[in-house]
Parts: sequence; structure tokens; C-alpha cells
Amino acid sequence: MKEVEGRTLSAVIDDVHRTSSEGWSTTPSGWSLRRMITVFLAACRAVAYAHEQGVVHRDLKPENLMVGRHGEVYVVDWGLARLLGAGQDARPGQIAGTPAYMSPEQARGEVDRVDERSDVYALGATLYEILSGRPPSSEPPRWCWSGSARGAHAADPARDGTGSTGGTRGGV
Repeated sequence: MKEVEGRTLSAVIDDVHRTSSEGWSTTPSGWSLRRMITVFLAACRAVAYAHEQGVVHRDLKPENLMVGRHGEVYVVDWGLARLLGAGQDARPGQIAGTPAYMSPEQARGEVDRVDERSDVYALGATLYEILSGRPPSSEPPRWCWSGSARGAHAADPARDGTGSTGGTRGGV
């Protein structure tokens, strides 16, 4: 396996949001919102290619998206990946992934329903983090475990979980 040298998108998000109270200033190392979105789109294209091959990543998050020293974009940590329709070892109720980025069906362990759409959900959560500077949630919402997605709400990006506004990624 090739060793990737560079930065995770998570580190870049922290850097950009720490540099500016609005999160939109360019960092001394040259990172900006526009550059993060360019990296995100490249990662989306890589994931789309995996989906065309019938592979679902199942653990997409900023920590698993890397930018190499020369700007190349990598989707890393394919340890939870699964080939769709292969009847692999996934058992009903088995929960695998990072809770803040999991789709509801993945968080409930509905392995037969985890497919490309689950990765798209995780990419949406990643985009939320790019824009807000923090993950959509510090823990899975209760509706993931109850089996009902009615009334679910994403975290308010203007709040840090303590009732104050303008928190950082780790503020919840």
C-alpha cells in the first residue's frame, strides 16, 4: 500500500476556520473555501468511480480525504468498503463507520440498505463540515437508533452545542 504524504481535509478545515472568524479567509499556506471545495469535488469524482465499480466506502469523512503535497486528492481508509451484491460478511445489525457521518440506515445497522446513497450522505455531512467548520453532529441522533427519521434536524452550524454561536469544530 502506498504511503500518502499530505494533509487530511479535516486538518485543512480546521486551518481555514481558525484563520478567519467567518471561515472564508485564505490561510498563510494558501487554503481557502474555494480550494477546499475543489478538493471535495475531486473526492466526489473518486467515490463516483468506486460506485461505478460496485464498491461502497462506508466511512467517508474529512479524515479519510487527503491532499498530497502536489495537490493530488486521495480517498483513504477503505477498510470498511464493501462490494455491492457480493454477499459479504455484513450481518444485520452490524454497525460500522463514524457516527457523525453515517446515513440513518447505516447507523441502524440495516446493512442490506447500505449502498451508494450512504456514501453520498457521508459526502453531504463532509460538505456541511467544510462550510460550518464542524461535524454535523458529535454523536448519532436518537432517531438513528429508534428507526424513525421523522423530525430529525441537522445541527445548527451557528451554534457550538453550548448555546453560544461561532464555535470551532471541536466545540460540541
